Amino acid sequence: MDKLRNLNIAGKLTDGFKNFNSQKMTAFFTYLIIVLVIIAVLFSVYMYLLNKGDLDITFHEKGVNLKSEENKNISSKDLPTVSSPEYTMNVWFAVDKSQYNTKQKKNYSHLISYGKIRNRKQQSDSLALGVWIENKTNNLFIVYRTEEDDIETFYAPNSESFNCPNTVTLKNYLLNEWNLLSLVVNGNNLMVYMNGQLHETKVTKGTVYYTQNNPPMPIQIGQQKDIVGMIKNVRFRNKAYQSYEISDLYFAGPKKFVLPDIRGKNYISDMNDPDIFSALGSRDTNFLHSGADLVDGALGKMNDFFKHF
Repeated sequence: MDKLRNLNIAGKLTDGFKNFNSQKMTAFFTYLIIVLVIIAVLFSVYMYLLNKGDLDITFHEKGVNLKSEENKNISSKDLPTVSSPEYTMNVWFAVDKSQYNTKQKKNYSHLISYGKIRNRKQQSDSLALGVWIENKTNNLFIVYRTEEDDIETFYAPNSESFNCPNTVTLKNYLLNEWNLLSLVVNGNNLMVYMNGQLHETKVTKGTVYYTQNNPPMPIQIGQQKDIVGMIKNVRFRNKAYQSYEISDLYFAGPKKFVLPDIRGKNYISDMNDPDIFSALGSRDTNFLHSGADLVDGALGKMNDFFKHF
């Protein structure tokens, strides 16, 4: 112990630091170099995360009310070009429990679709995927089109002419909570995910429909304006997501943080409208209180739990 005291390491360090600071010019440039090195390291980490991350264009980032009259649709020119039967549509949605209790005139309410149902003047539907909620249950009814379907196939489930053989029923989505629905198309396979978990895989005779230009296919949202709920963070990519990517997207929650990209890079290089980046999102609407956010609620409870220790 006496030897350590005689060494007086702390005192010598203090004296050395004072002497160093007394040489103002040397100290200034030394500190400047240290700061620049720290900035360079942080910037390298930032660029690494940008390059590693699979960034998405996110539509309706702030959420839209499904009963509102505002335009919720996403134009076909704002979507990446699909040149093969391989694409993914992710969407967060929340439906108020009053939707289940309220009597509806129709059995199904339109939630979201890639493509649209024919009108009276059209001879066929330009639909690839469509999702409706069953008004008497908390189930989703999914309809999809394949290249094997003919012109006489009708895809609107409320229509008396409905005869589409390609359907999936997803039972018991959460009411008054955020749900992540993911539809993955890969060739003749349609994979349906709910909240990060694979619900069902459909294998069809022909490939799932993907032709975008004849006619162009937009993403339509809440066409009947009769769902008491919200939809947000619609993501559409011209690739088939892997299961781990969907799980990561779910656990990131509907308020997923995305690093701002200072590069201004068009990371979906085949976007038809490069100006879409300046027009993303929509006005903020609220019908659900914060308790409806399942992920945020769970994180909050975990935080309160650990405060006790």
